[in-house]
Amino acid sequence: MVSGLFDTVLSTEDEHDLLPLYHQLASHERRYGEKTILGTGSLKIVYKCLEIAAKREVAWATPRPELGRGYYDQFIYEAWLTASLKHPNIIKILEVGIDSEGCPFFTMDLKSGKQLNDAIHHQTIHSRLNLFTSVCGAVSYAHSQGVLHLDLKPENIQCDQFGEVLVCDWGLGKSISAETERLPSRARELADSHDQTLYGEIKGTPGYMAPEQVLKSATKDFRTDVYALGGILYYLLTGERPVVISDQDDLINKTLAGAPSLRLNPSVPSALAKITDKALQLAPDERYQSVQSLLEDIQAYQEHRAIQQDSHNLLKILSLFCLRHARVLITACCALILLTTLTLWNQYRERELRDINNQIQKAQSHLSQEYIQLDAEYQYFEHAMVKSQKELFERIIGTAIERFRQFHRISPNTEGISPVALIHEVDLLSTKAYEKGLTNNSIPLLIHSNAVQLNFKRILLNQWNTNNHKYQLFYEYARLFPEYNFNIRERPTVEELTTLLDTIGNQEIVHFEFIQGVMHFDIHSRNLTPEYNRVLIAFLKLLNPSKQSTINYNHEERILKLHNIDQFDSNFSYSGKSALSLIDLKKLELQGSNFKSALLHEANIEILDLSKIDKIIWQWHTKLPQVQKLILSKEIPSSELELVQYHYPDTLILLQ
Repeated sequence: MVSGLFDTVLSTEDEHDLLPLYHQLASHERRYGEKTILGTGSLKIVYKCLEIAAKREVAWATPRPELGRGYYDQFIYEAWLTASLKHPNIIKILEVGIDSEGCPFFTMDLKSGKQLNDAIHHQTIHSRLNLFTSVCGAVSYAHSQGVLHLDLKPENIQCDQFGEVLVCDWGLGKSISAETERLPSRARELADSHDQTLYGEIKGTPGYMAPEQVLKSATKDFRTDVYALGGILYYLLTGERPVVISDQDDLINKTLAGAPSLRLNPSVPSALAKITDKALQLAPDERYQSVQSLLEDIQAYQEHRAIQQDSHNLLKILSLFCLRHARVLITACCALILLTTLTLWNQYRERELRDINNQIQKAQSHLSQEYIQLDAEYQYFEHAMVKSQKELFERIIGTAIERFRQFHRISPNTEGISPVALIHEVDLLSTKAYEKGLTNNSIPLLIHSNAVQLNFKRILLNQWNTNNHKYQLFYEYARLFPEYNFNIRERPTVEELTTLLDTIGNQEIVHFEFIQGVMHFDIHSRNLTPEYNRVLIAFLKLLNPSKQSTINYNHEERILKLHNIDQFDSNFSYSGKSALSLIDLKKLELQGSNFKSALLHEANIEILDLSKIDKIIWQWHTKLPQVQKLILSKEIPSSELELVQYHYPDTLILLQ
């Protein structure tokens, strides 16, 4: 019992079974596996090998054996200098050491990417510039640490298919700042004597070397790397080196002569040619004074902004402004086309519209002419466009107001004008006006048009500020149904719409104009089915809130019984038809003191029972196209009976 309180001592065999990975790692005598050569540079050879303990493949670098031990310190300096730089676009040093044969080495992350000159084939200028900005970011970081690369070229930059960019081969790098004081004194001595190799050879790569790299007395600083970056940009734009050296004899002369200008190359955009030429200036004072300055101009080109050399070119700034805001200009043109089309359409329909339609046409014609004039002036004068935008959107909001009035005032004779399209246009134009700061007139339109669509969620989300009591009532409705997020394409279900009407009917104040607008929009934005009868019945109940009014509807037998109902809202469909014209009825029974036949105009009724109506006023223009039986009381005045008999055969009239 006592022995159970102590840990059990494992035997050697038990421990091997319990900890197999630990014993496998402990059994390794070598740290690195067999090496496969990856490439050879001027100072070192790079191999691929397996780091046995970590189970990963790494890149192993070691000095070229034929250079001798005199290059060992320079090799170690490169490793330490590179290891001091911590940036995602600079190759990472994993280990620096001496192998079993006394030769220095260092290991790096093994990347599967290609050199920059191989990776840019079939890439667009935009993709190449993205790679170039990553290189600039890495070099700018190194400069912030006081380190120069001095051998930047496409062959020393790796790119992979996932967009990773790595600046490699810092063998000619040089520390010129106190930021690298942590390097030993011998490393700093190497940096101070870094202009030439141990044998007096010029360091750098022909075609990418700045002129000061071939002059012993010249000072090398951050602008030397700027020149090399300019050479890389030249290569990315043309596929050629900026300076081509045929042999070592003309290395100095051609390097001092510099690269040809790209401004005469039609395949290179003008702004990029100016950037490249400035980076490749022979005099350091005439180049970009920092990599960050070069990078800012590249980013300005990518974002369609003016570069430093074009900062005073008003025409250039204006053209780039238009390019950056192409979407807005296209939208404005589309709005112009839309407004012009609507104007022509209204002109065609003016023959049948009344005075209100004539006023809309005149306003649209005037707005179209002014808009075209403002648009022409905008192409040449930026300040004129800024001034005219406010006037333009004031007229746009005016058009939106007229469209909304047309939605509510559309006459019975108006055909071919969709209420849904009108609300959509009101929403679009008022949104544009609101974005331009015209809140006084656009906010009521936005609230009303979204309320008609039952987009309560948008109303609550924006919290448009208005003190109008009518619109505060809309907010109260919206708070009752905050989840309603409907529009032209997505409409509420029959249950949701019925619930809305029933709930609003129980409120102290009912906004009938709003309810009529909702029904007007909803009916024209959906395909009506027999299920929709429930919504229309709820609408009738909302129109007749009196306790003396009763409405009974048998859905299966399609029988509707109305008692003391005097409001069918004949204008709610905005066509002069009765609300009952949308309900598929087999029989309608009415009961009450009096009745006007116009309330049933074009109703879909097979059997109409008016026998319980005390007084019937039958109007001559009433049409009941589906009626098969018309049941009247014997008490109907003869004058009214003659009018009914005139419109309907005796076989359809049953007198009781």
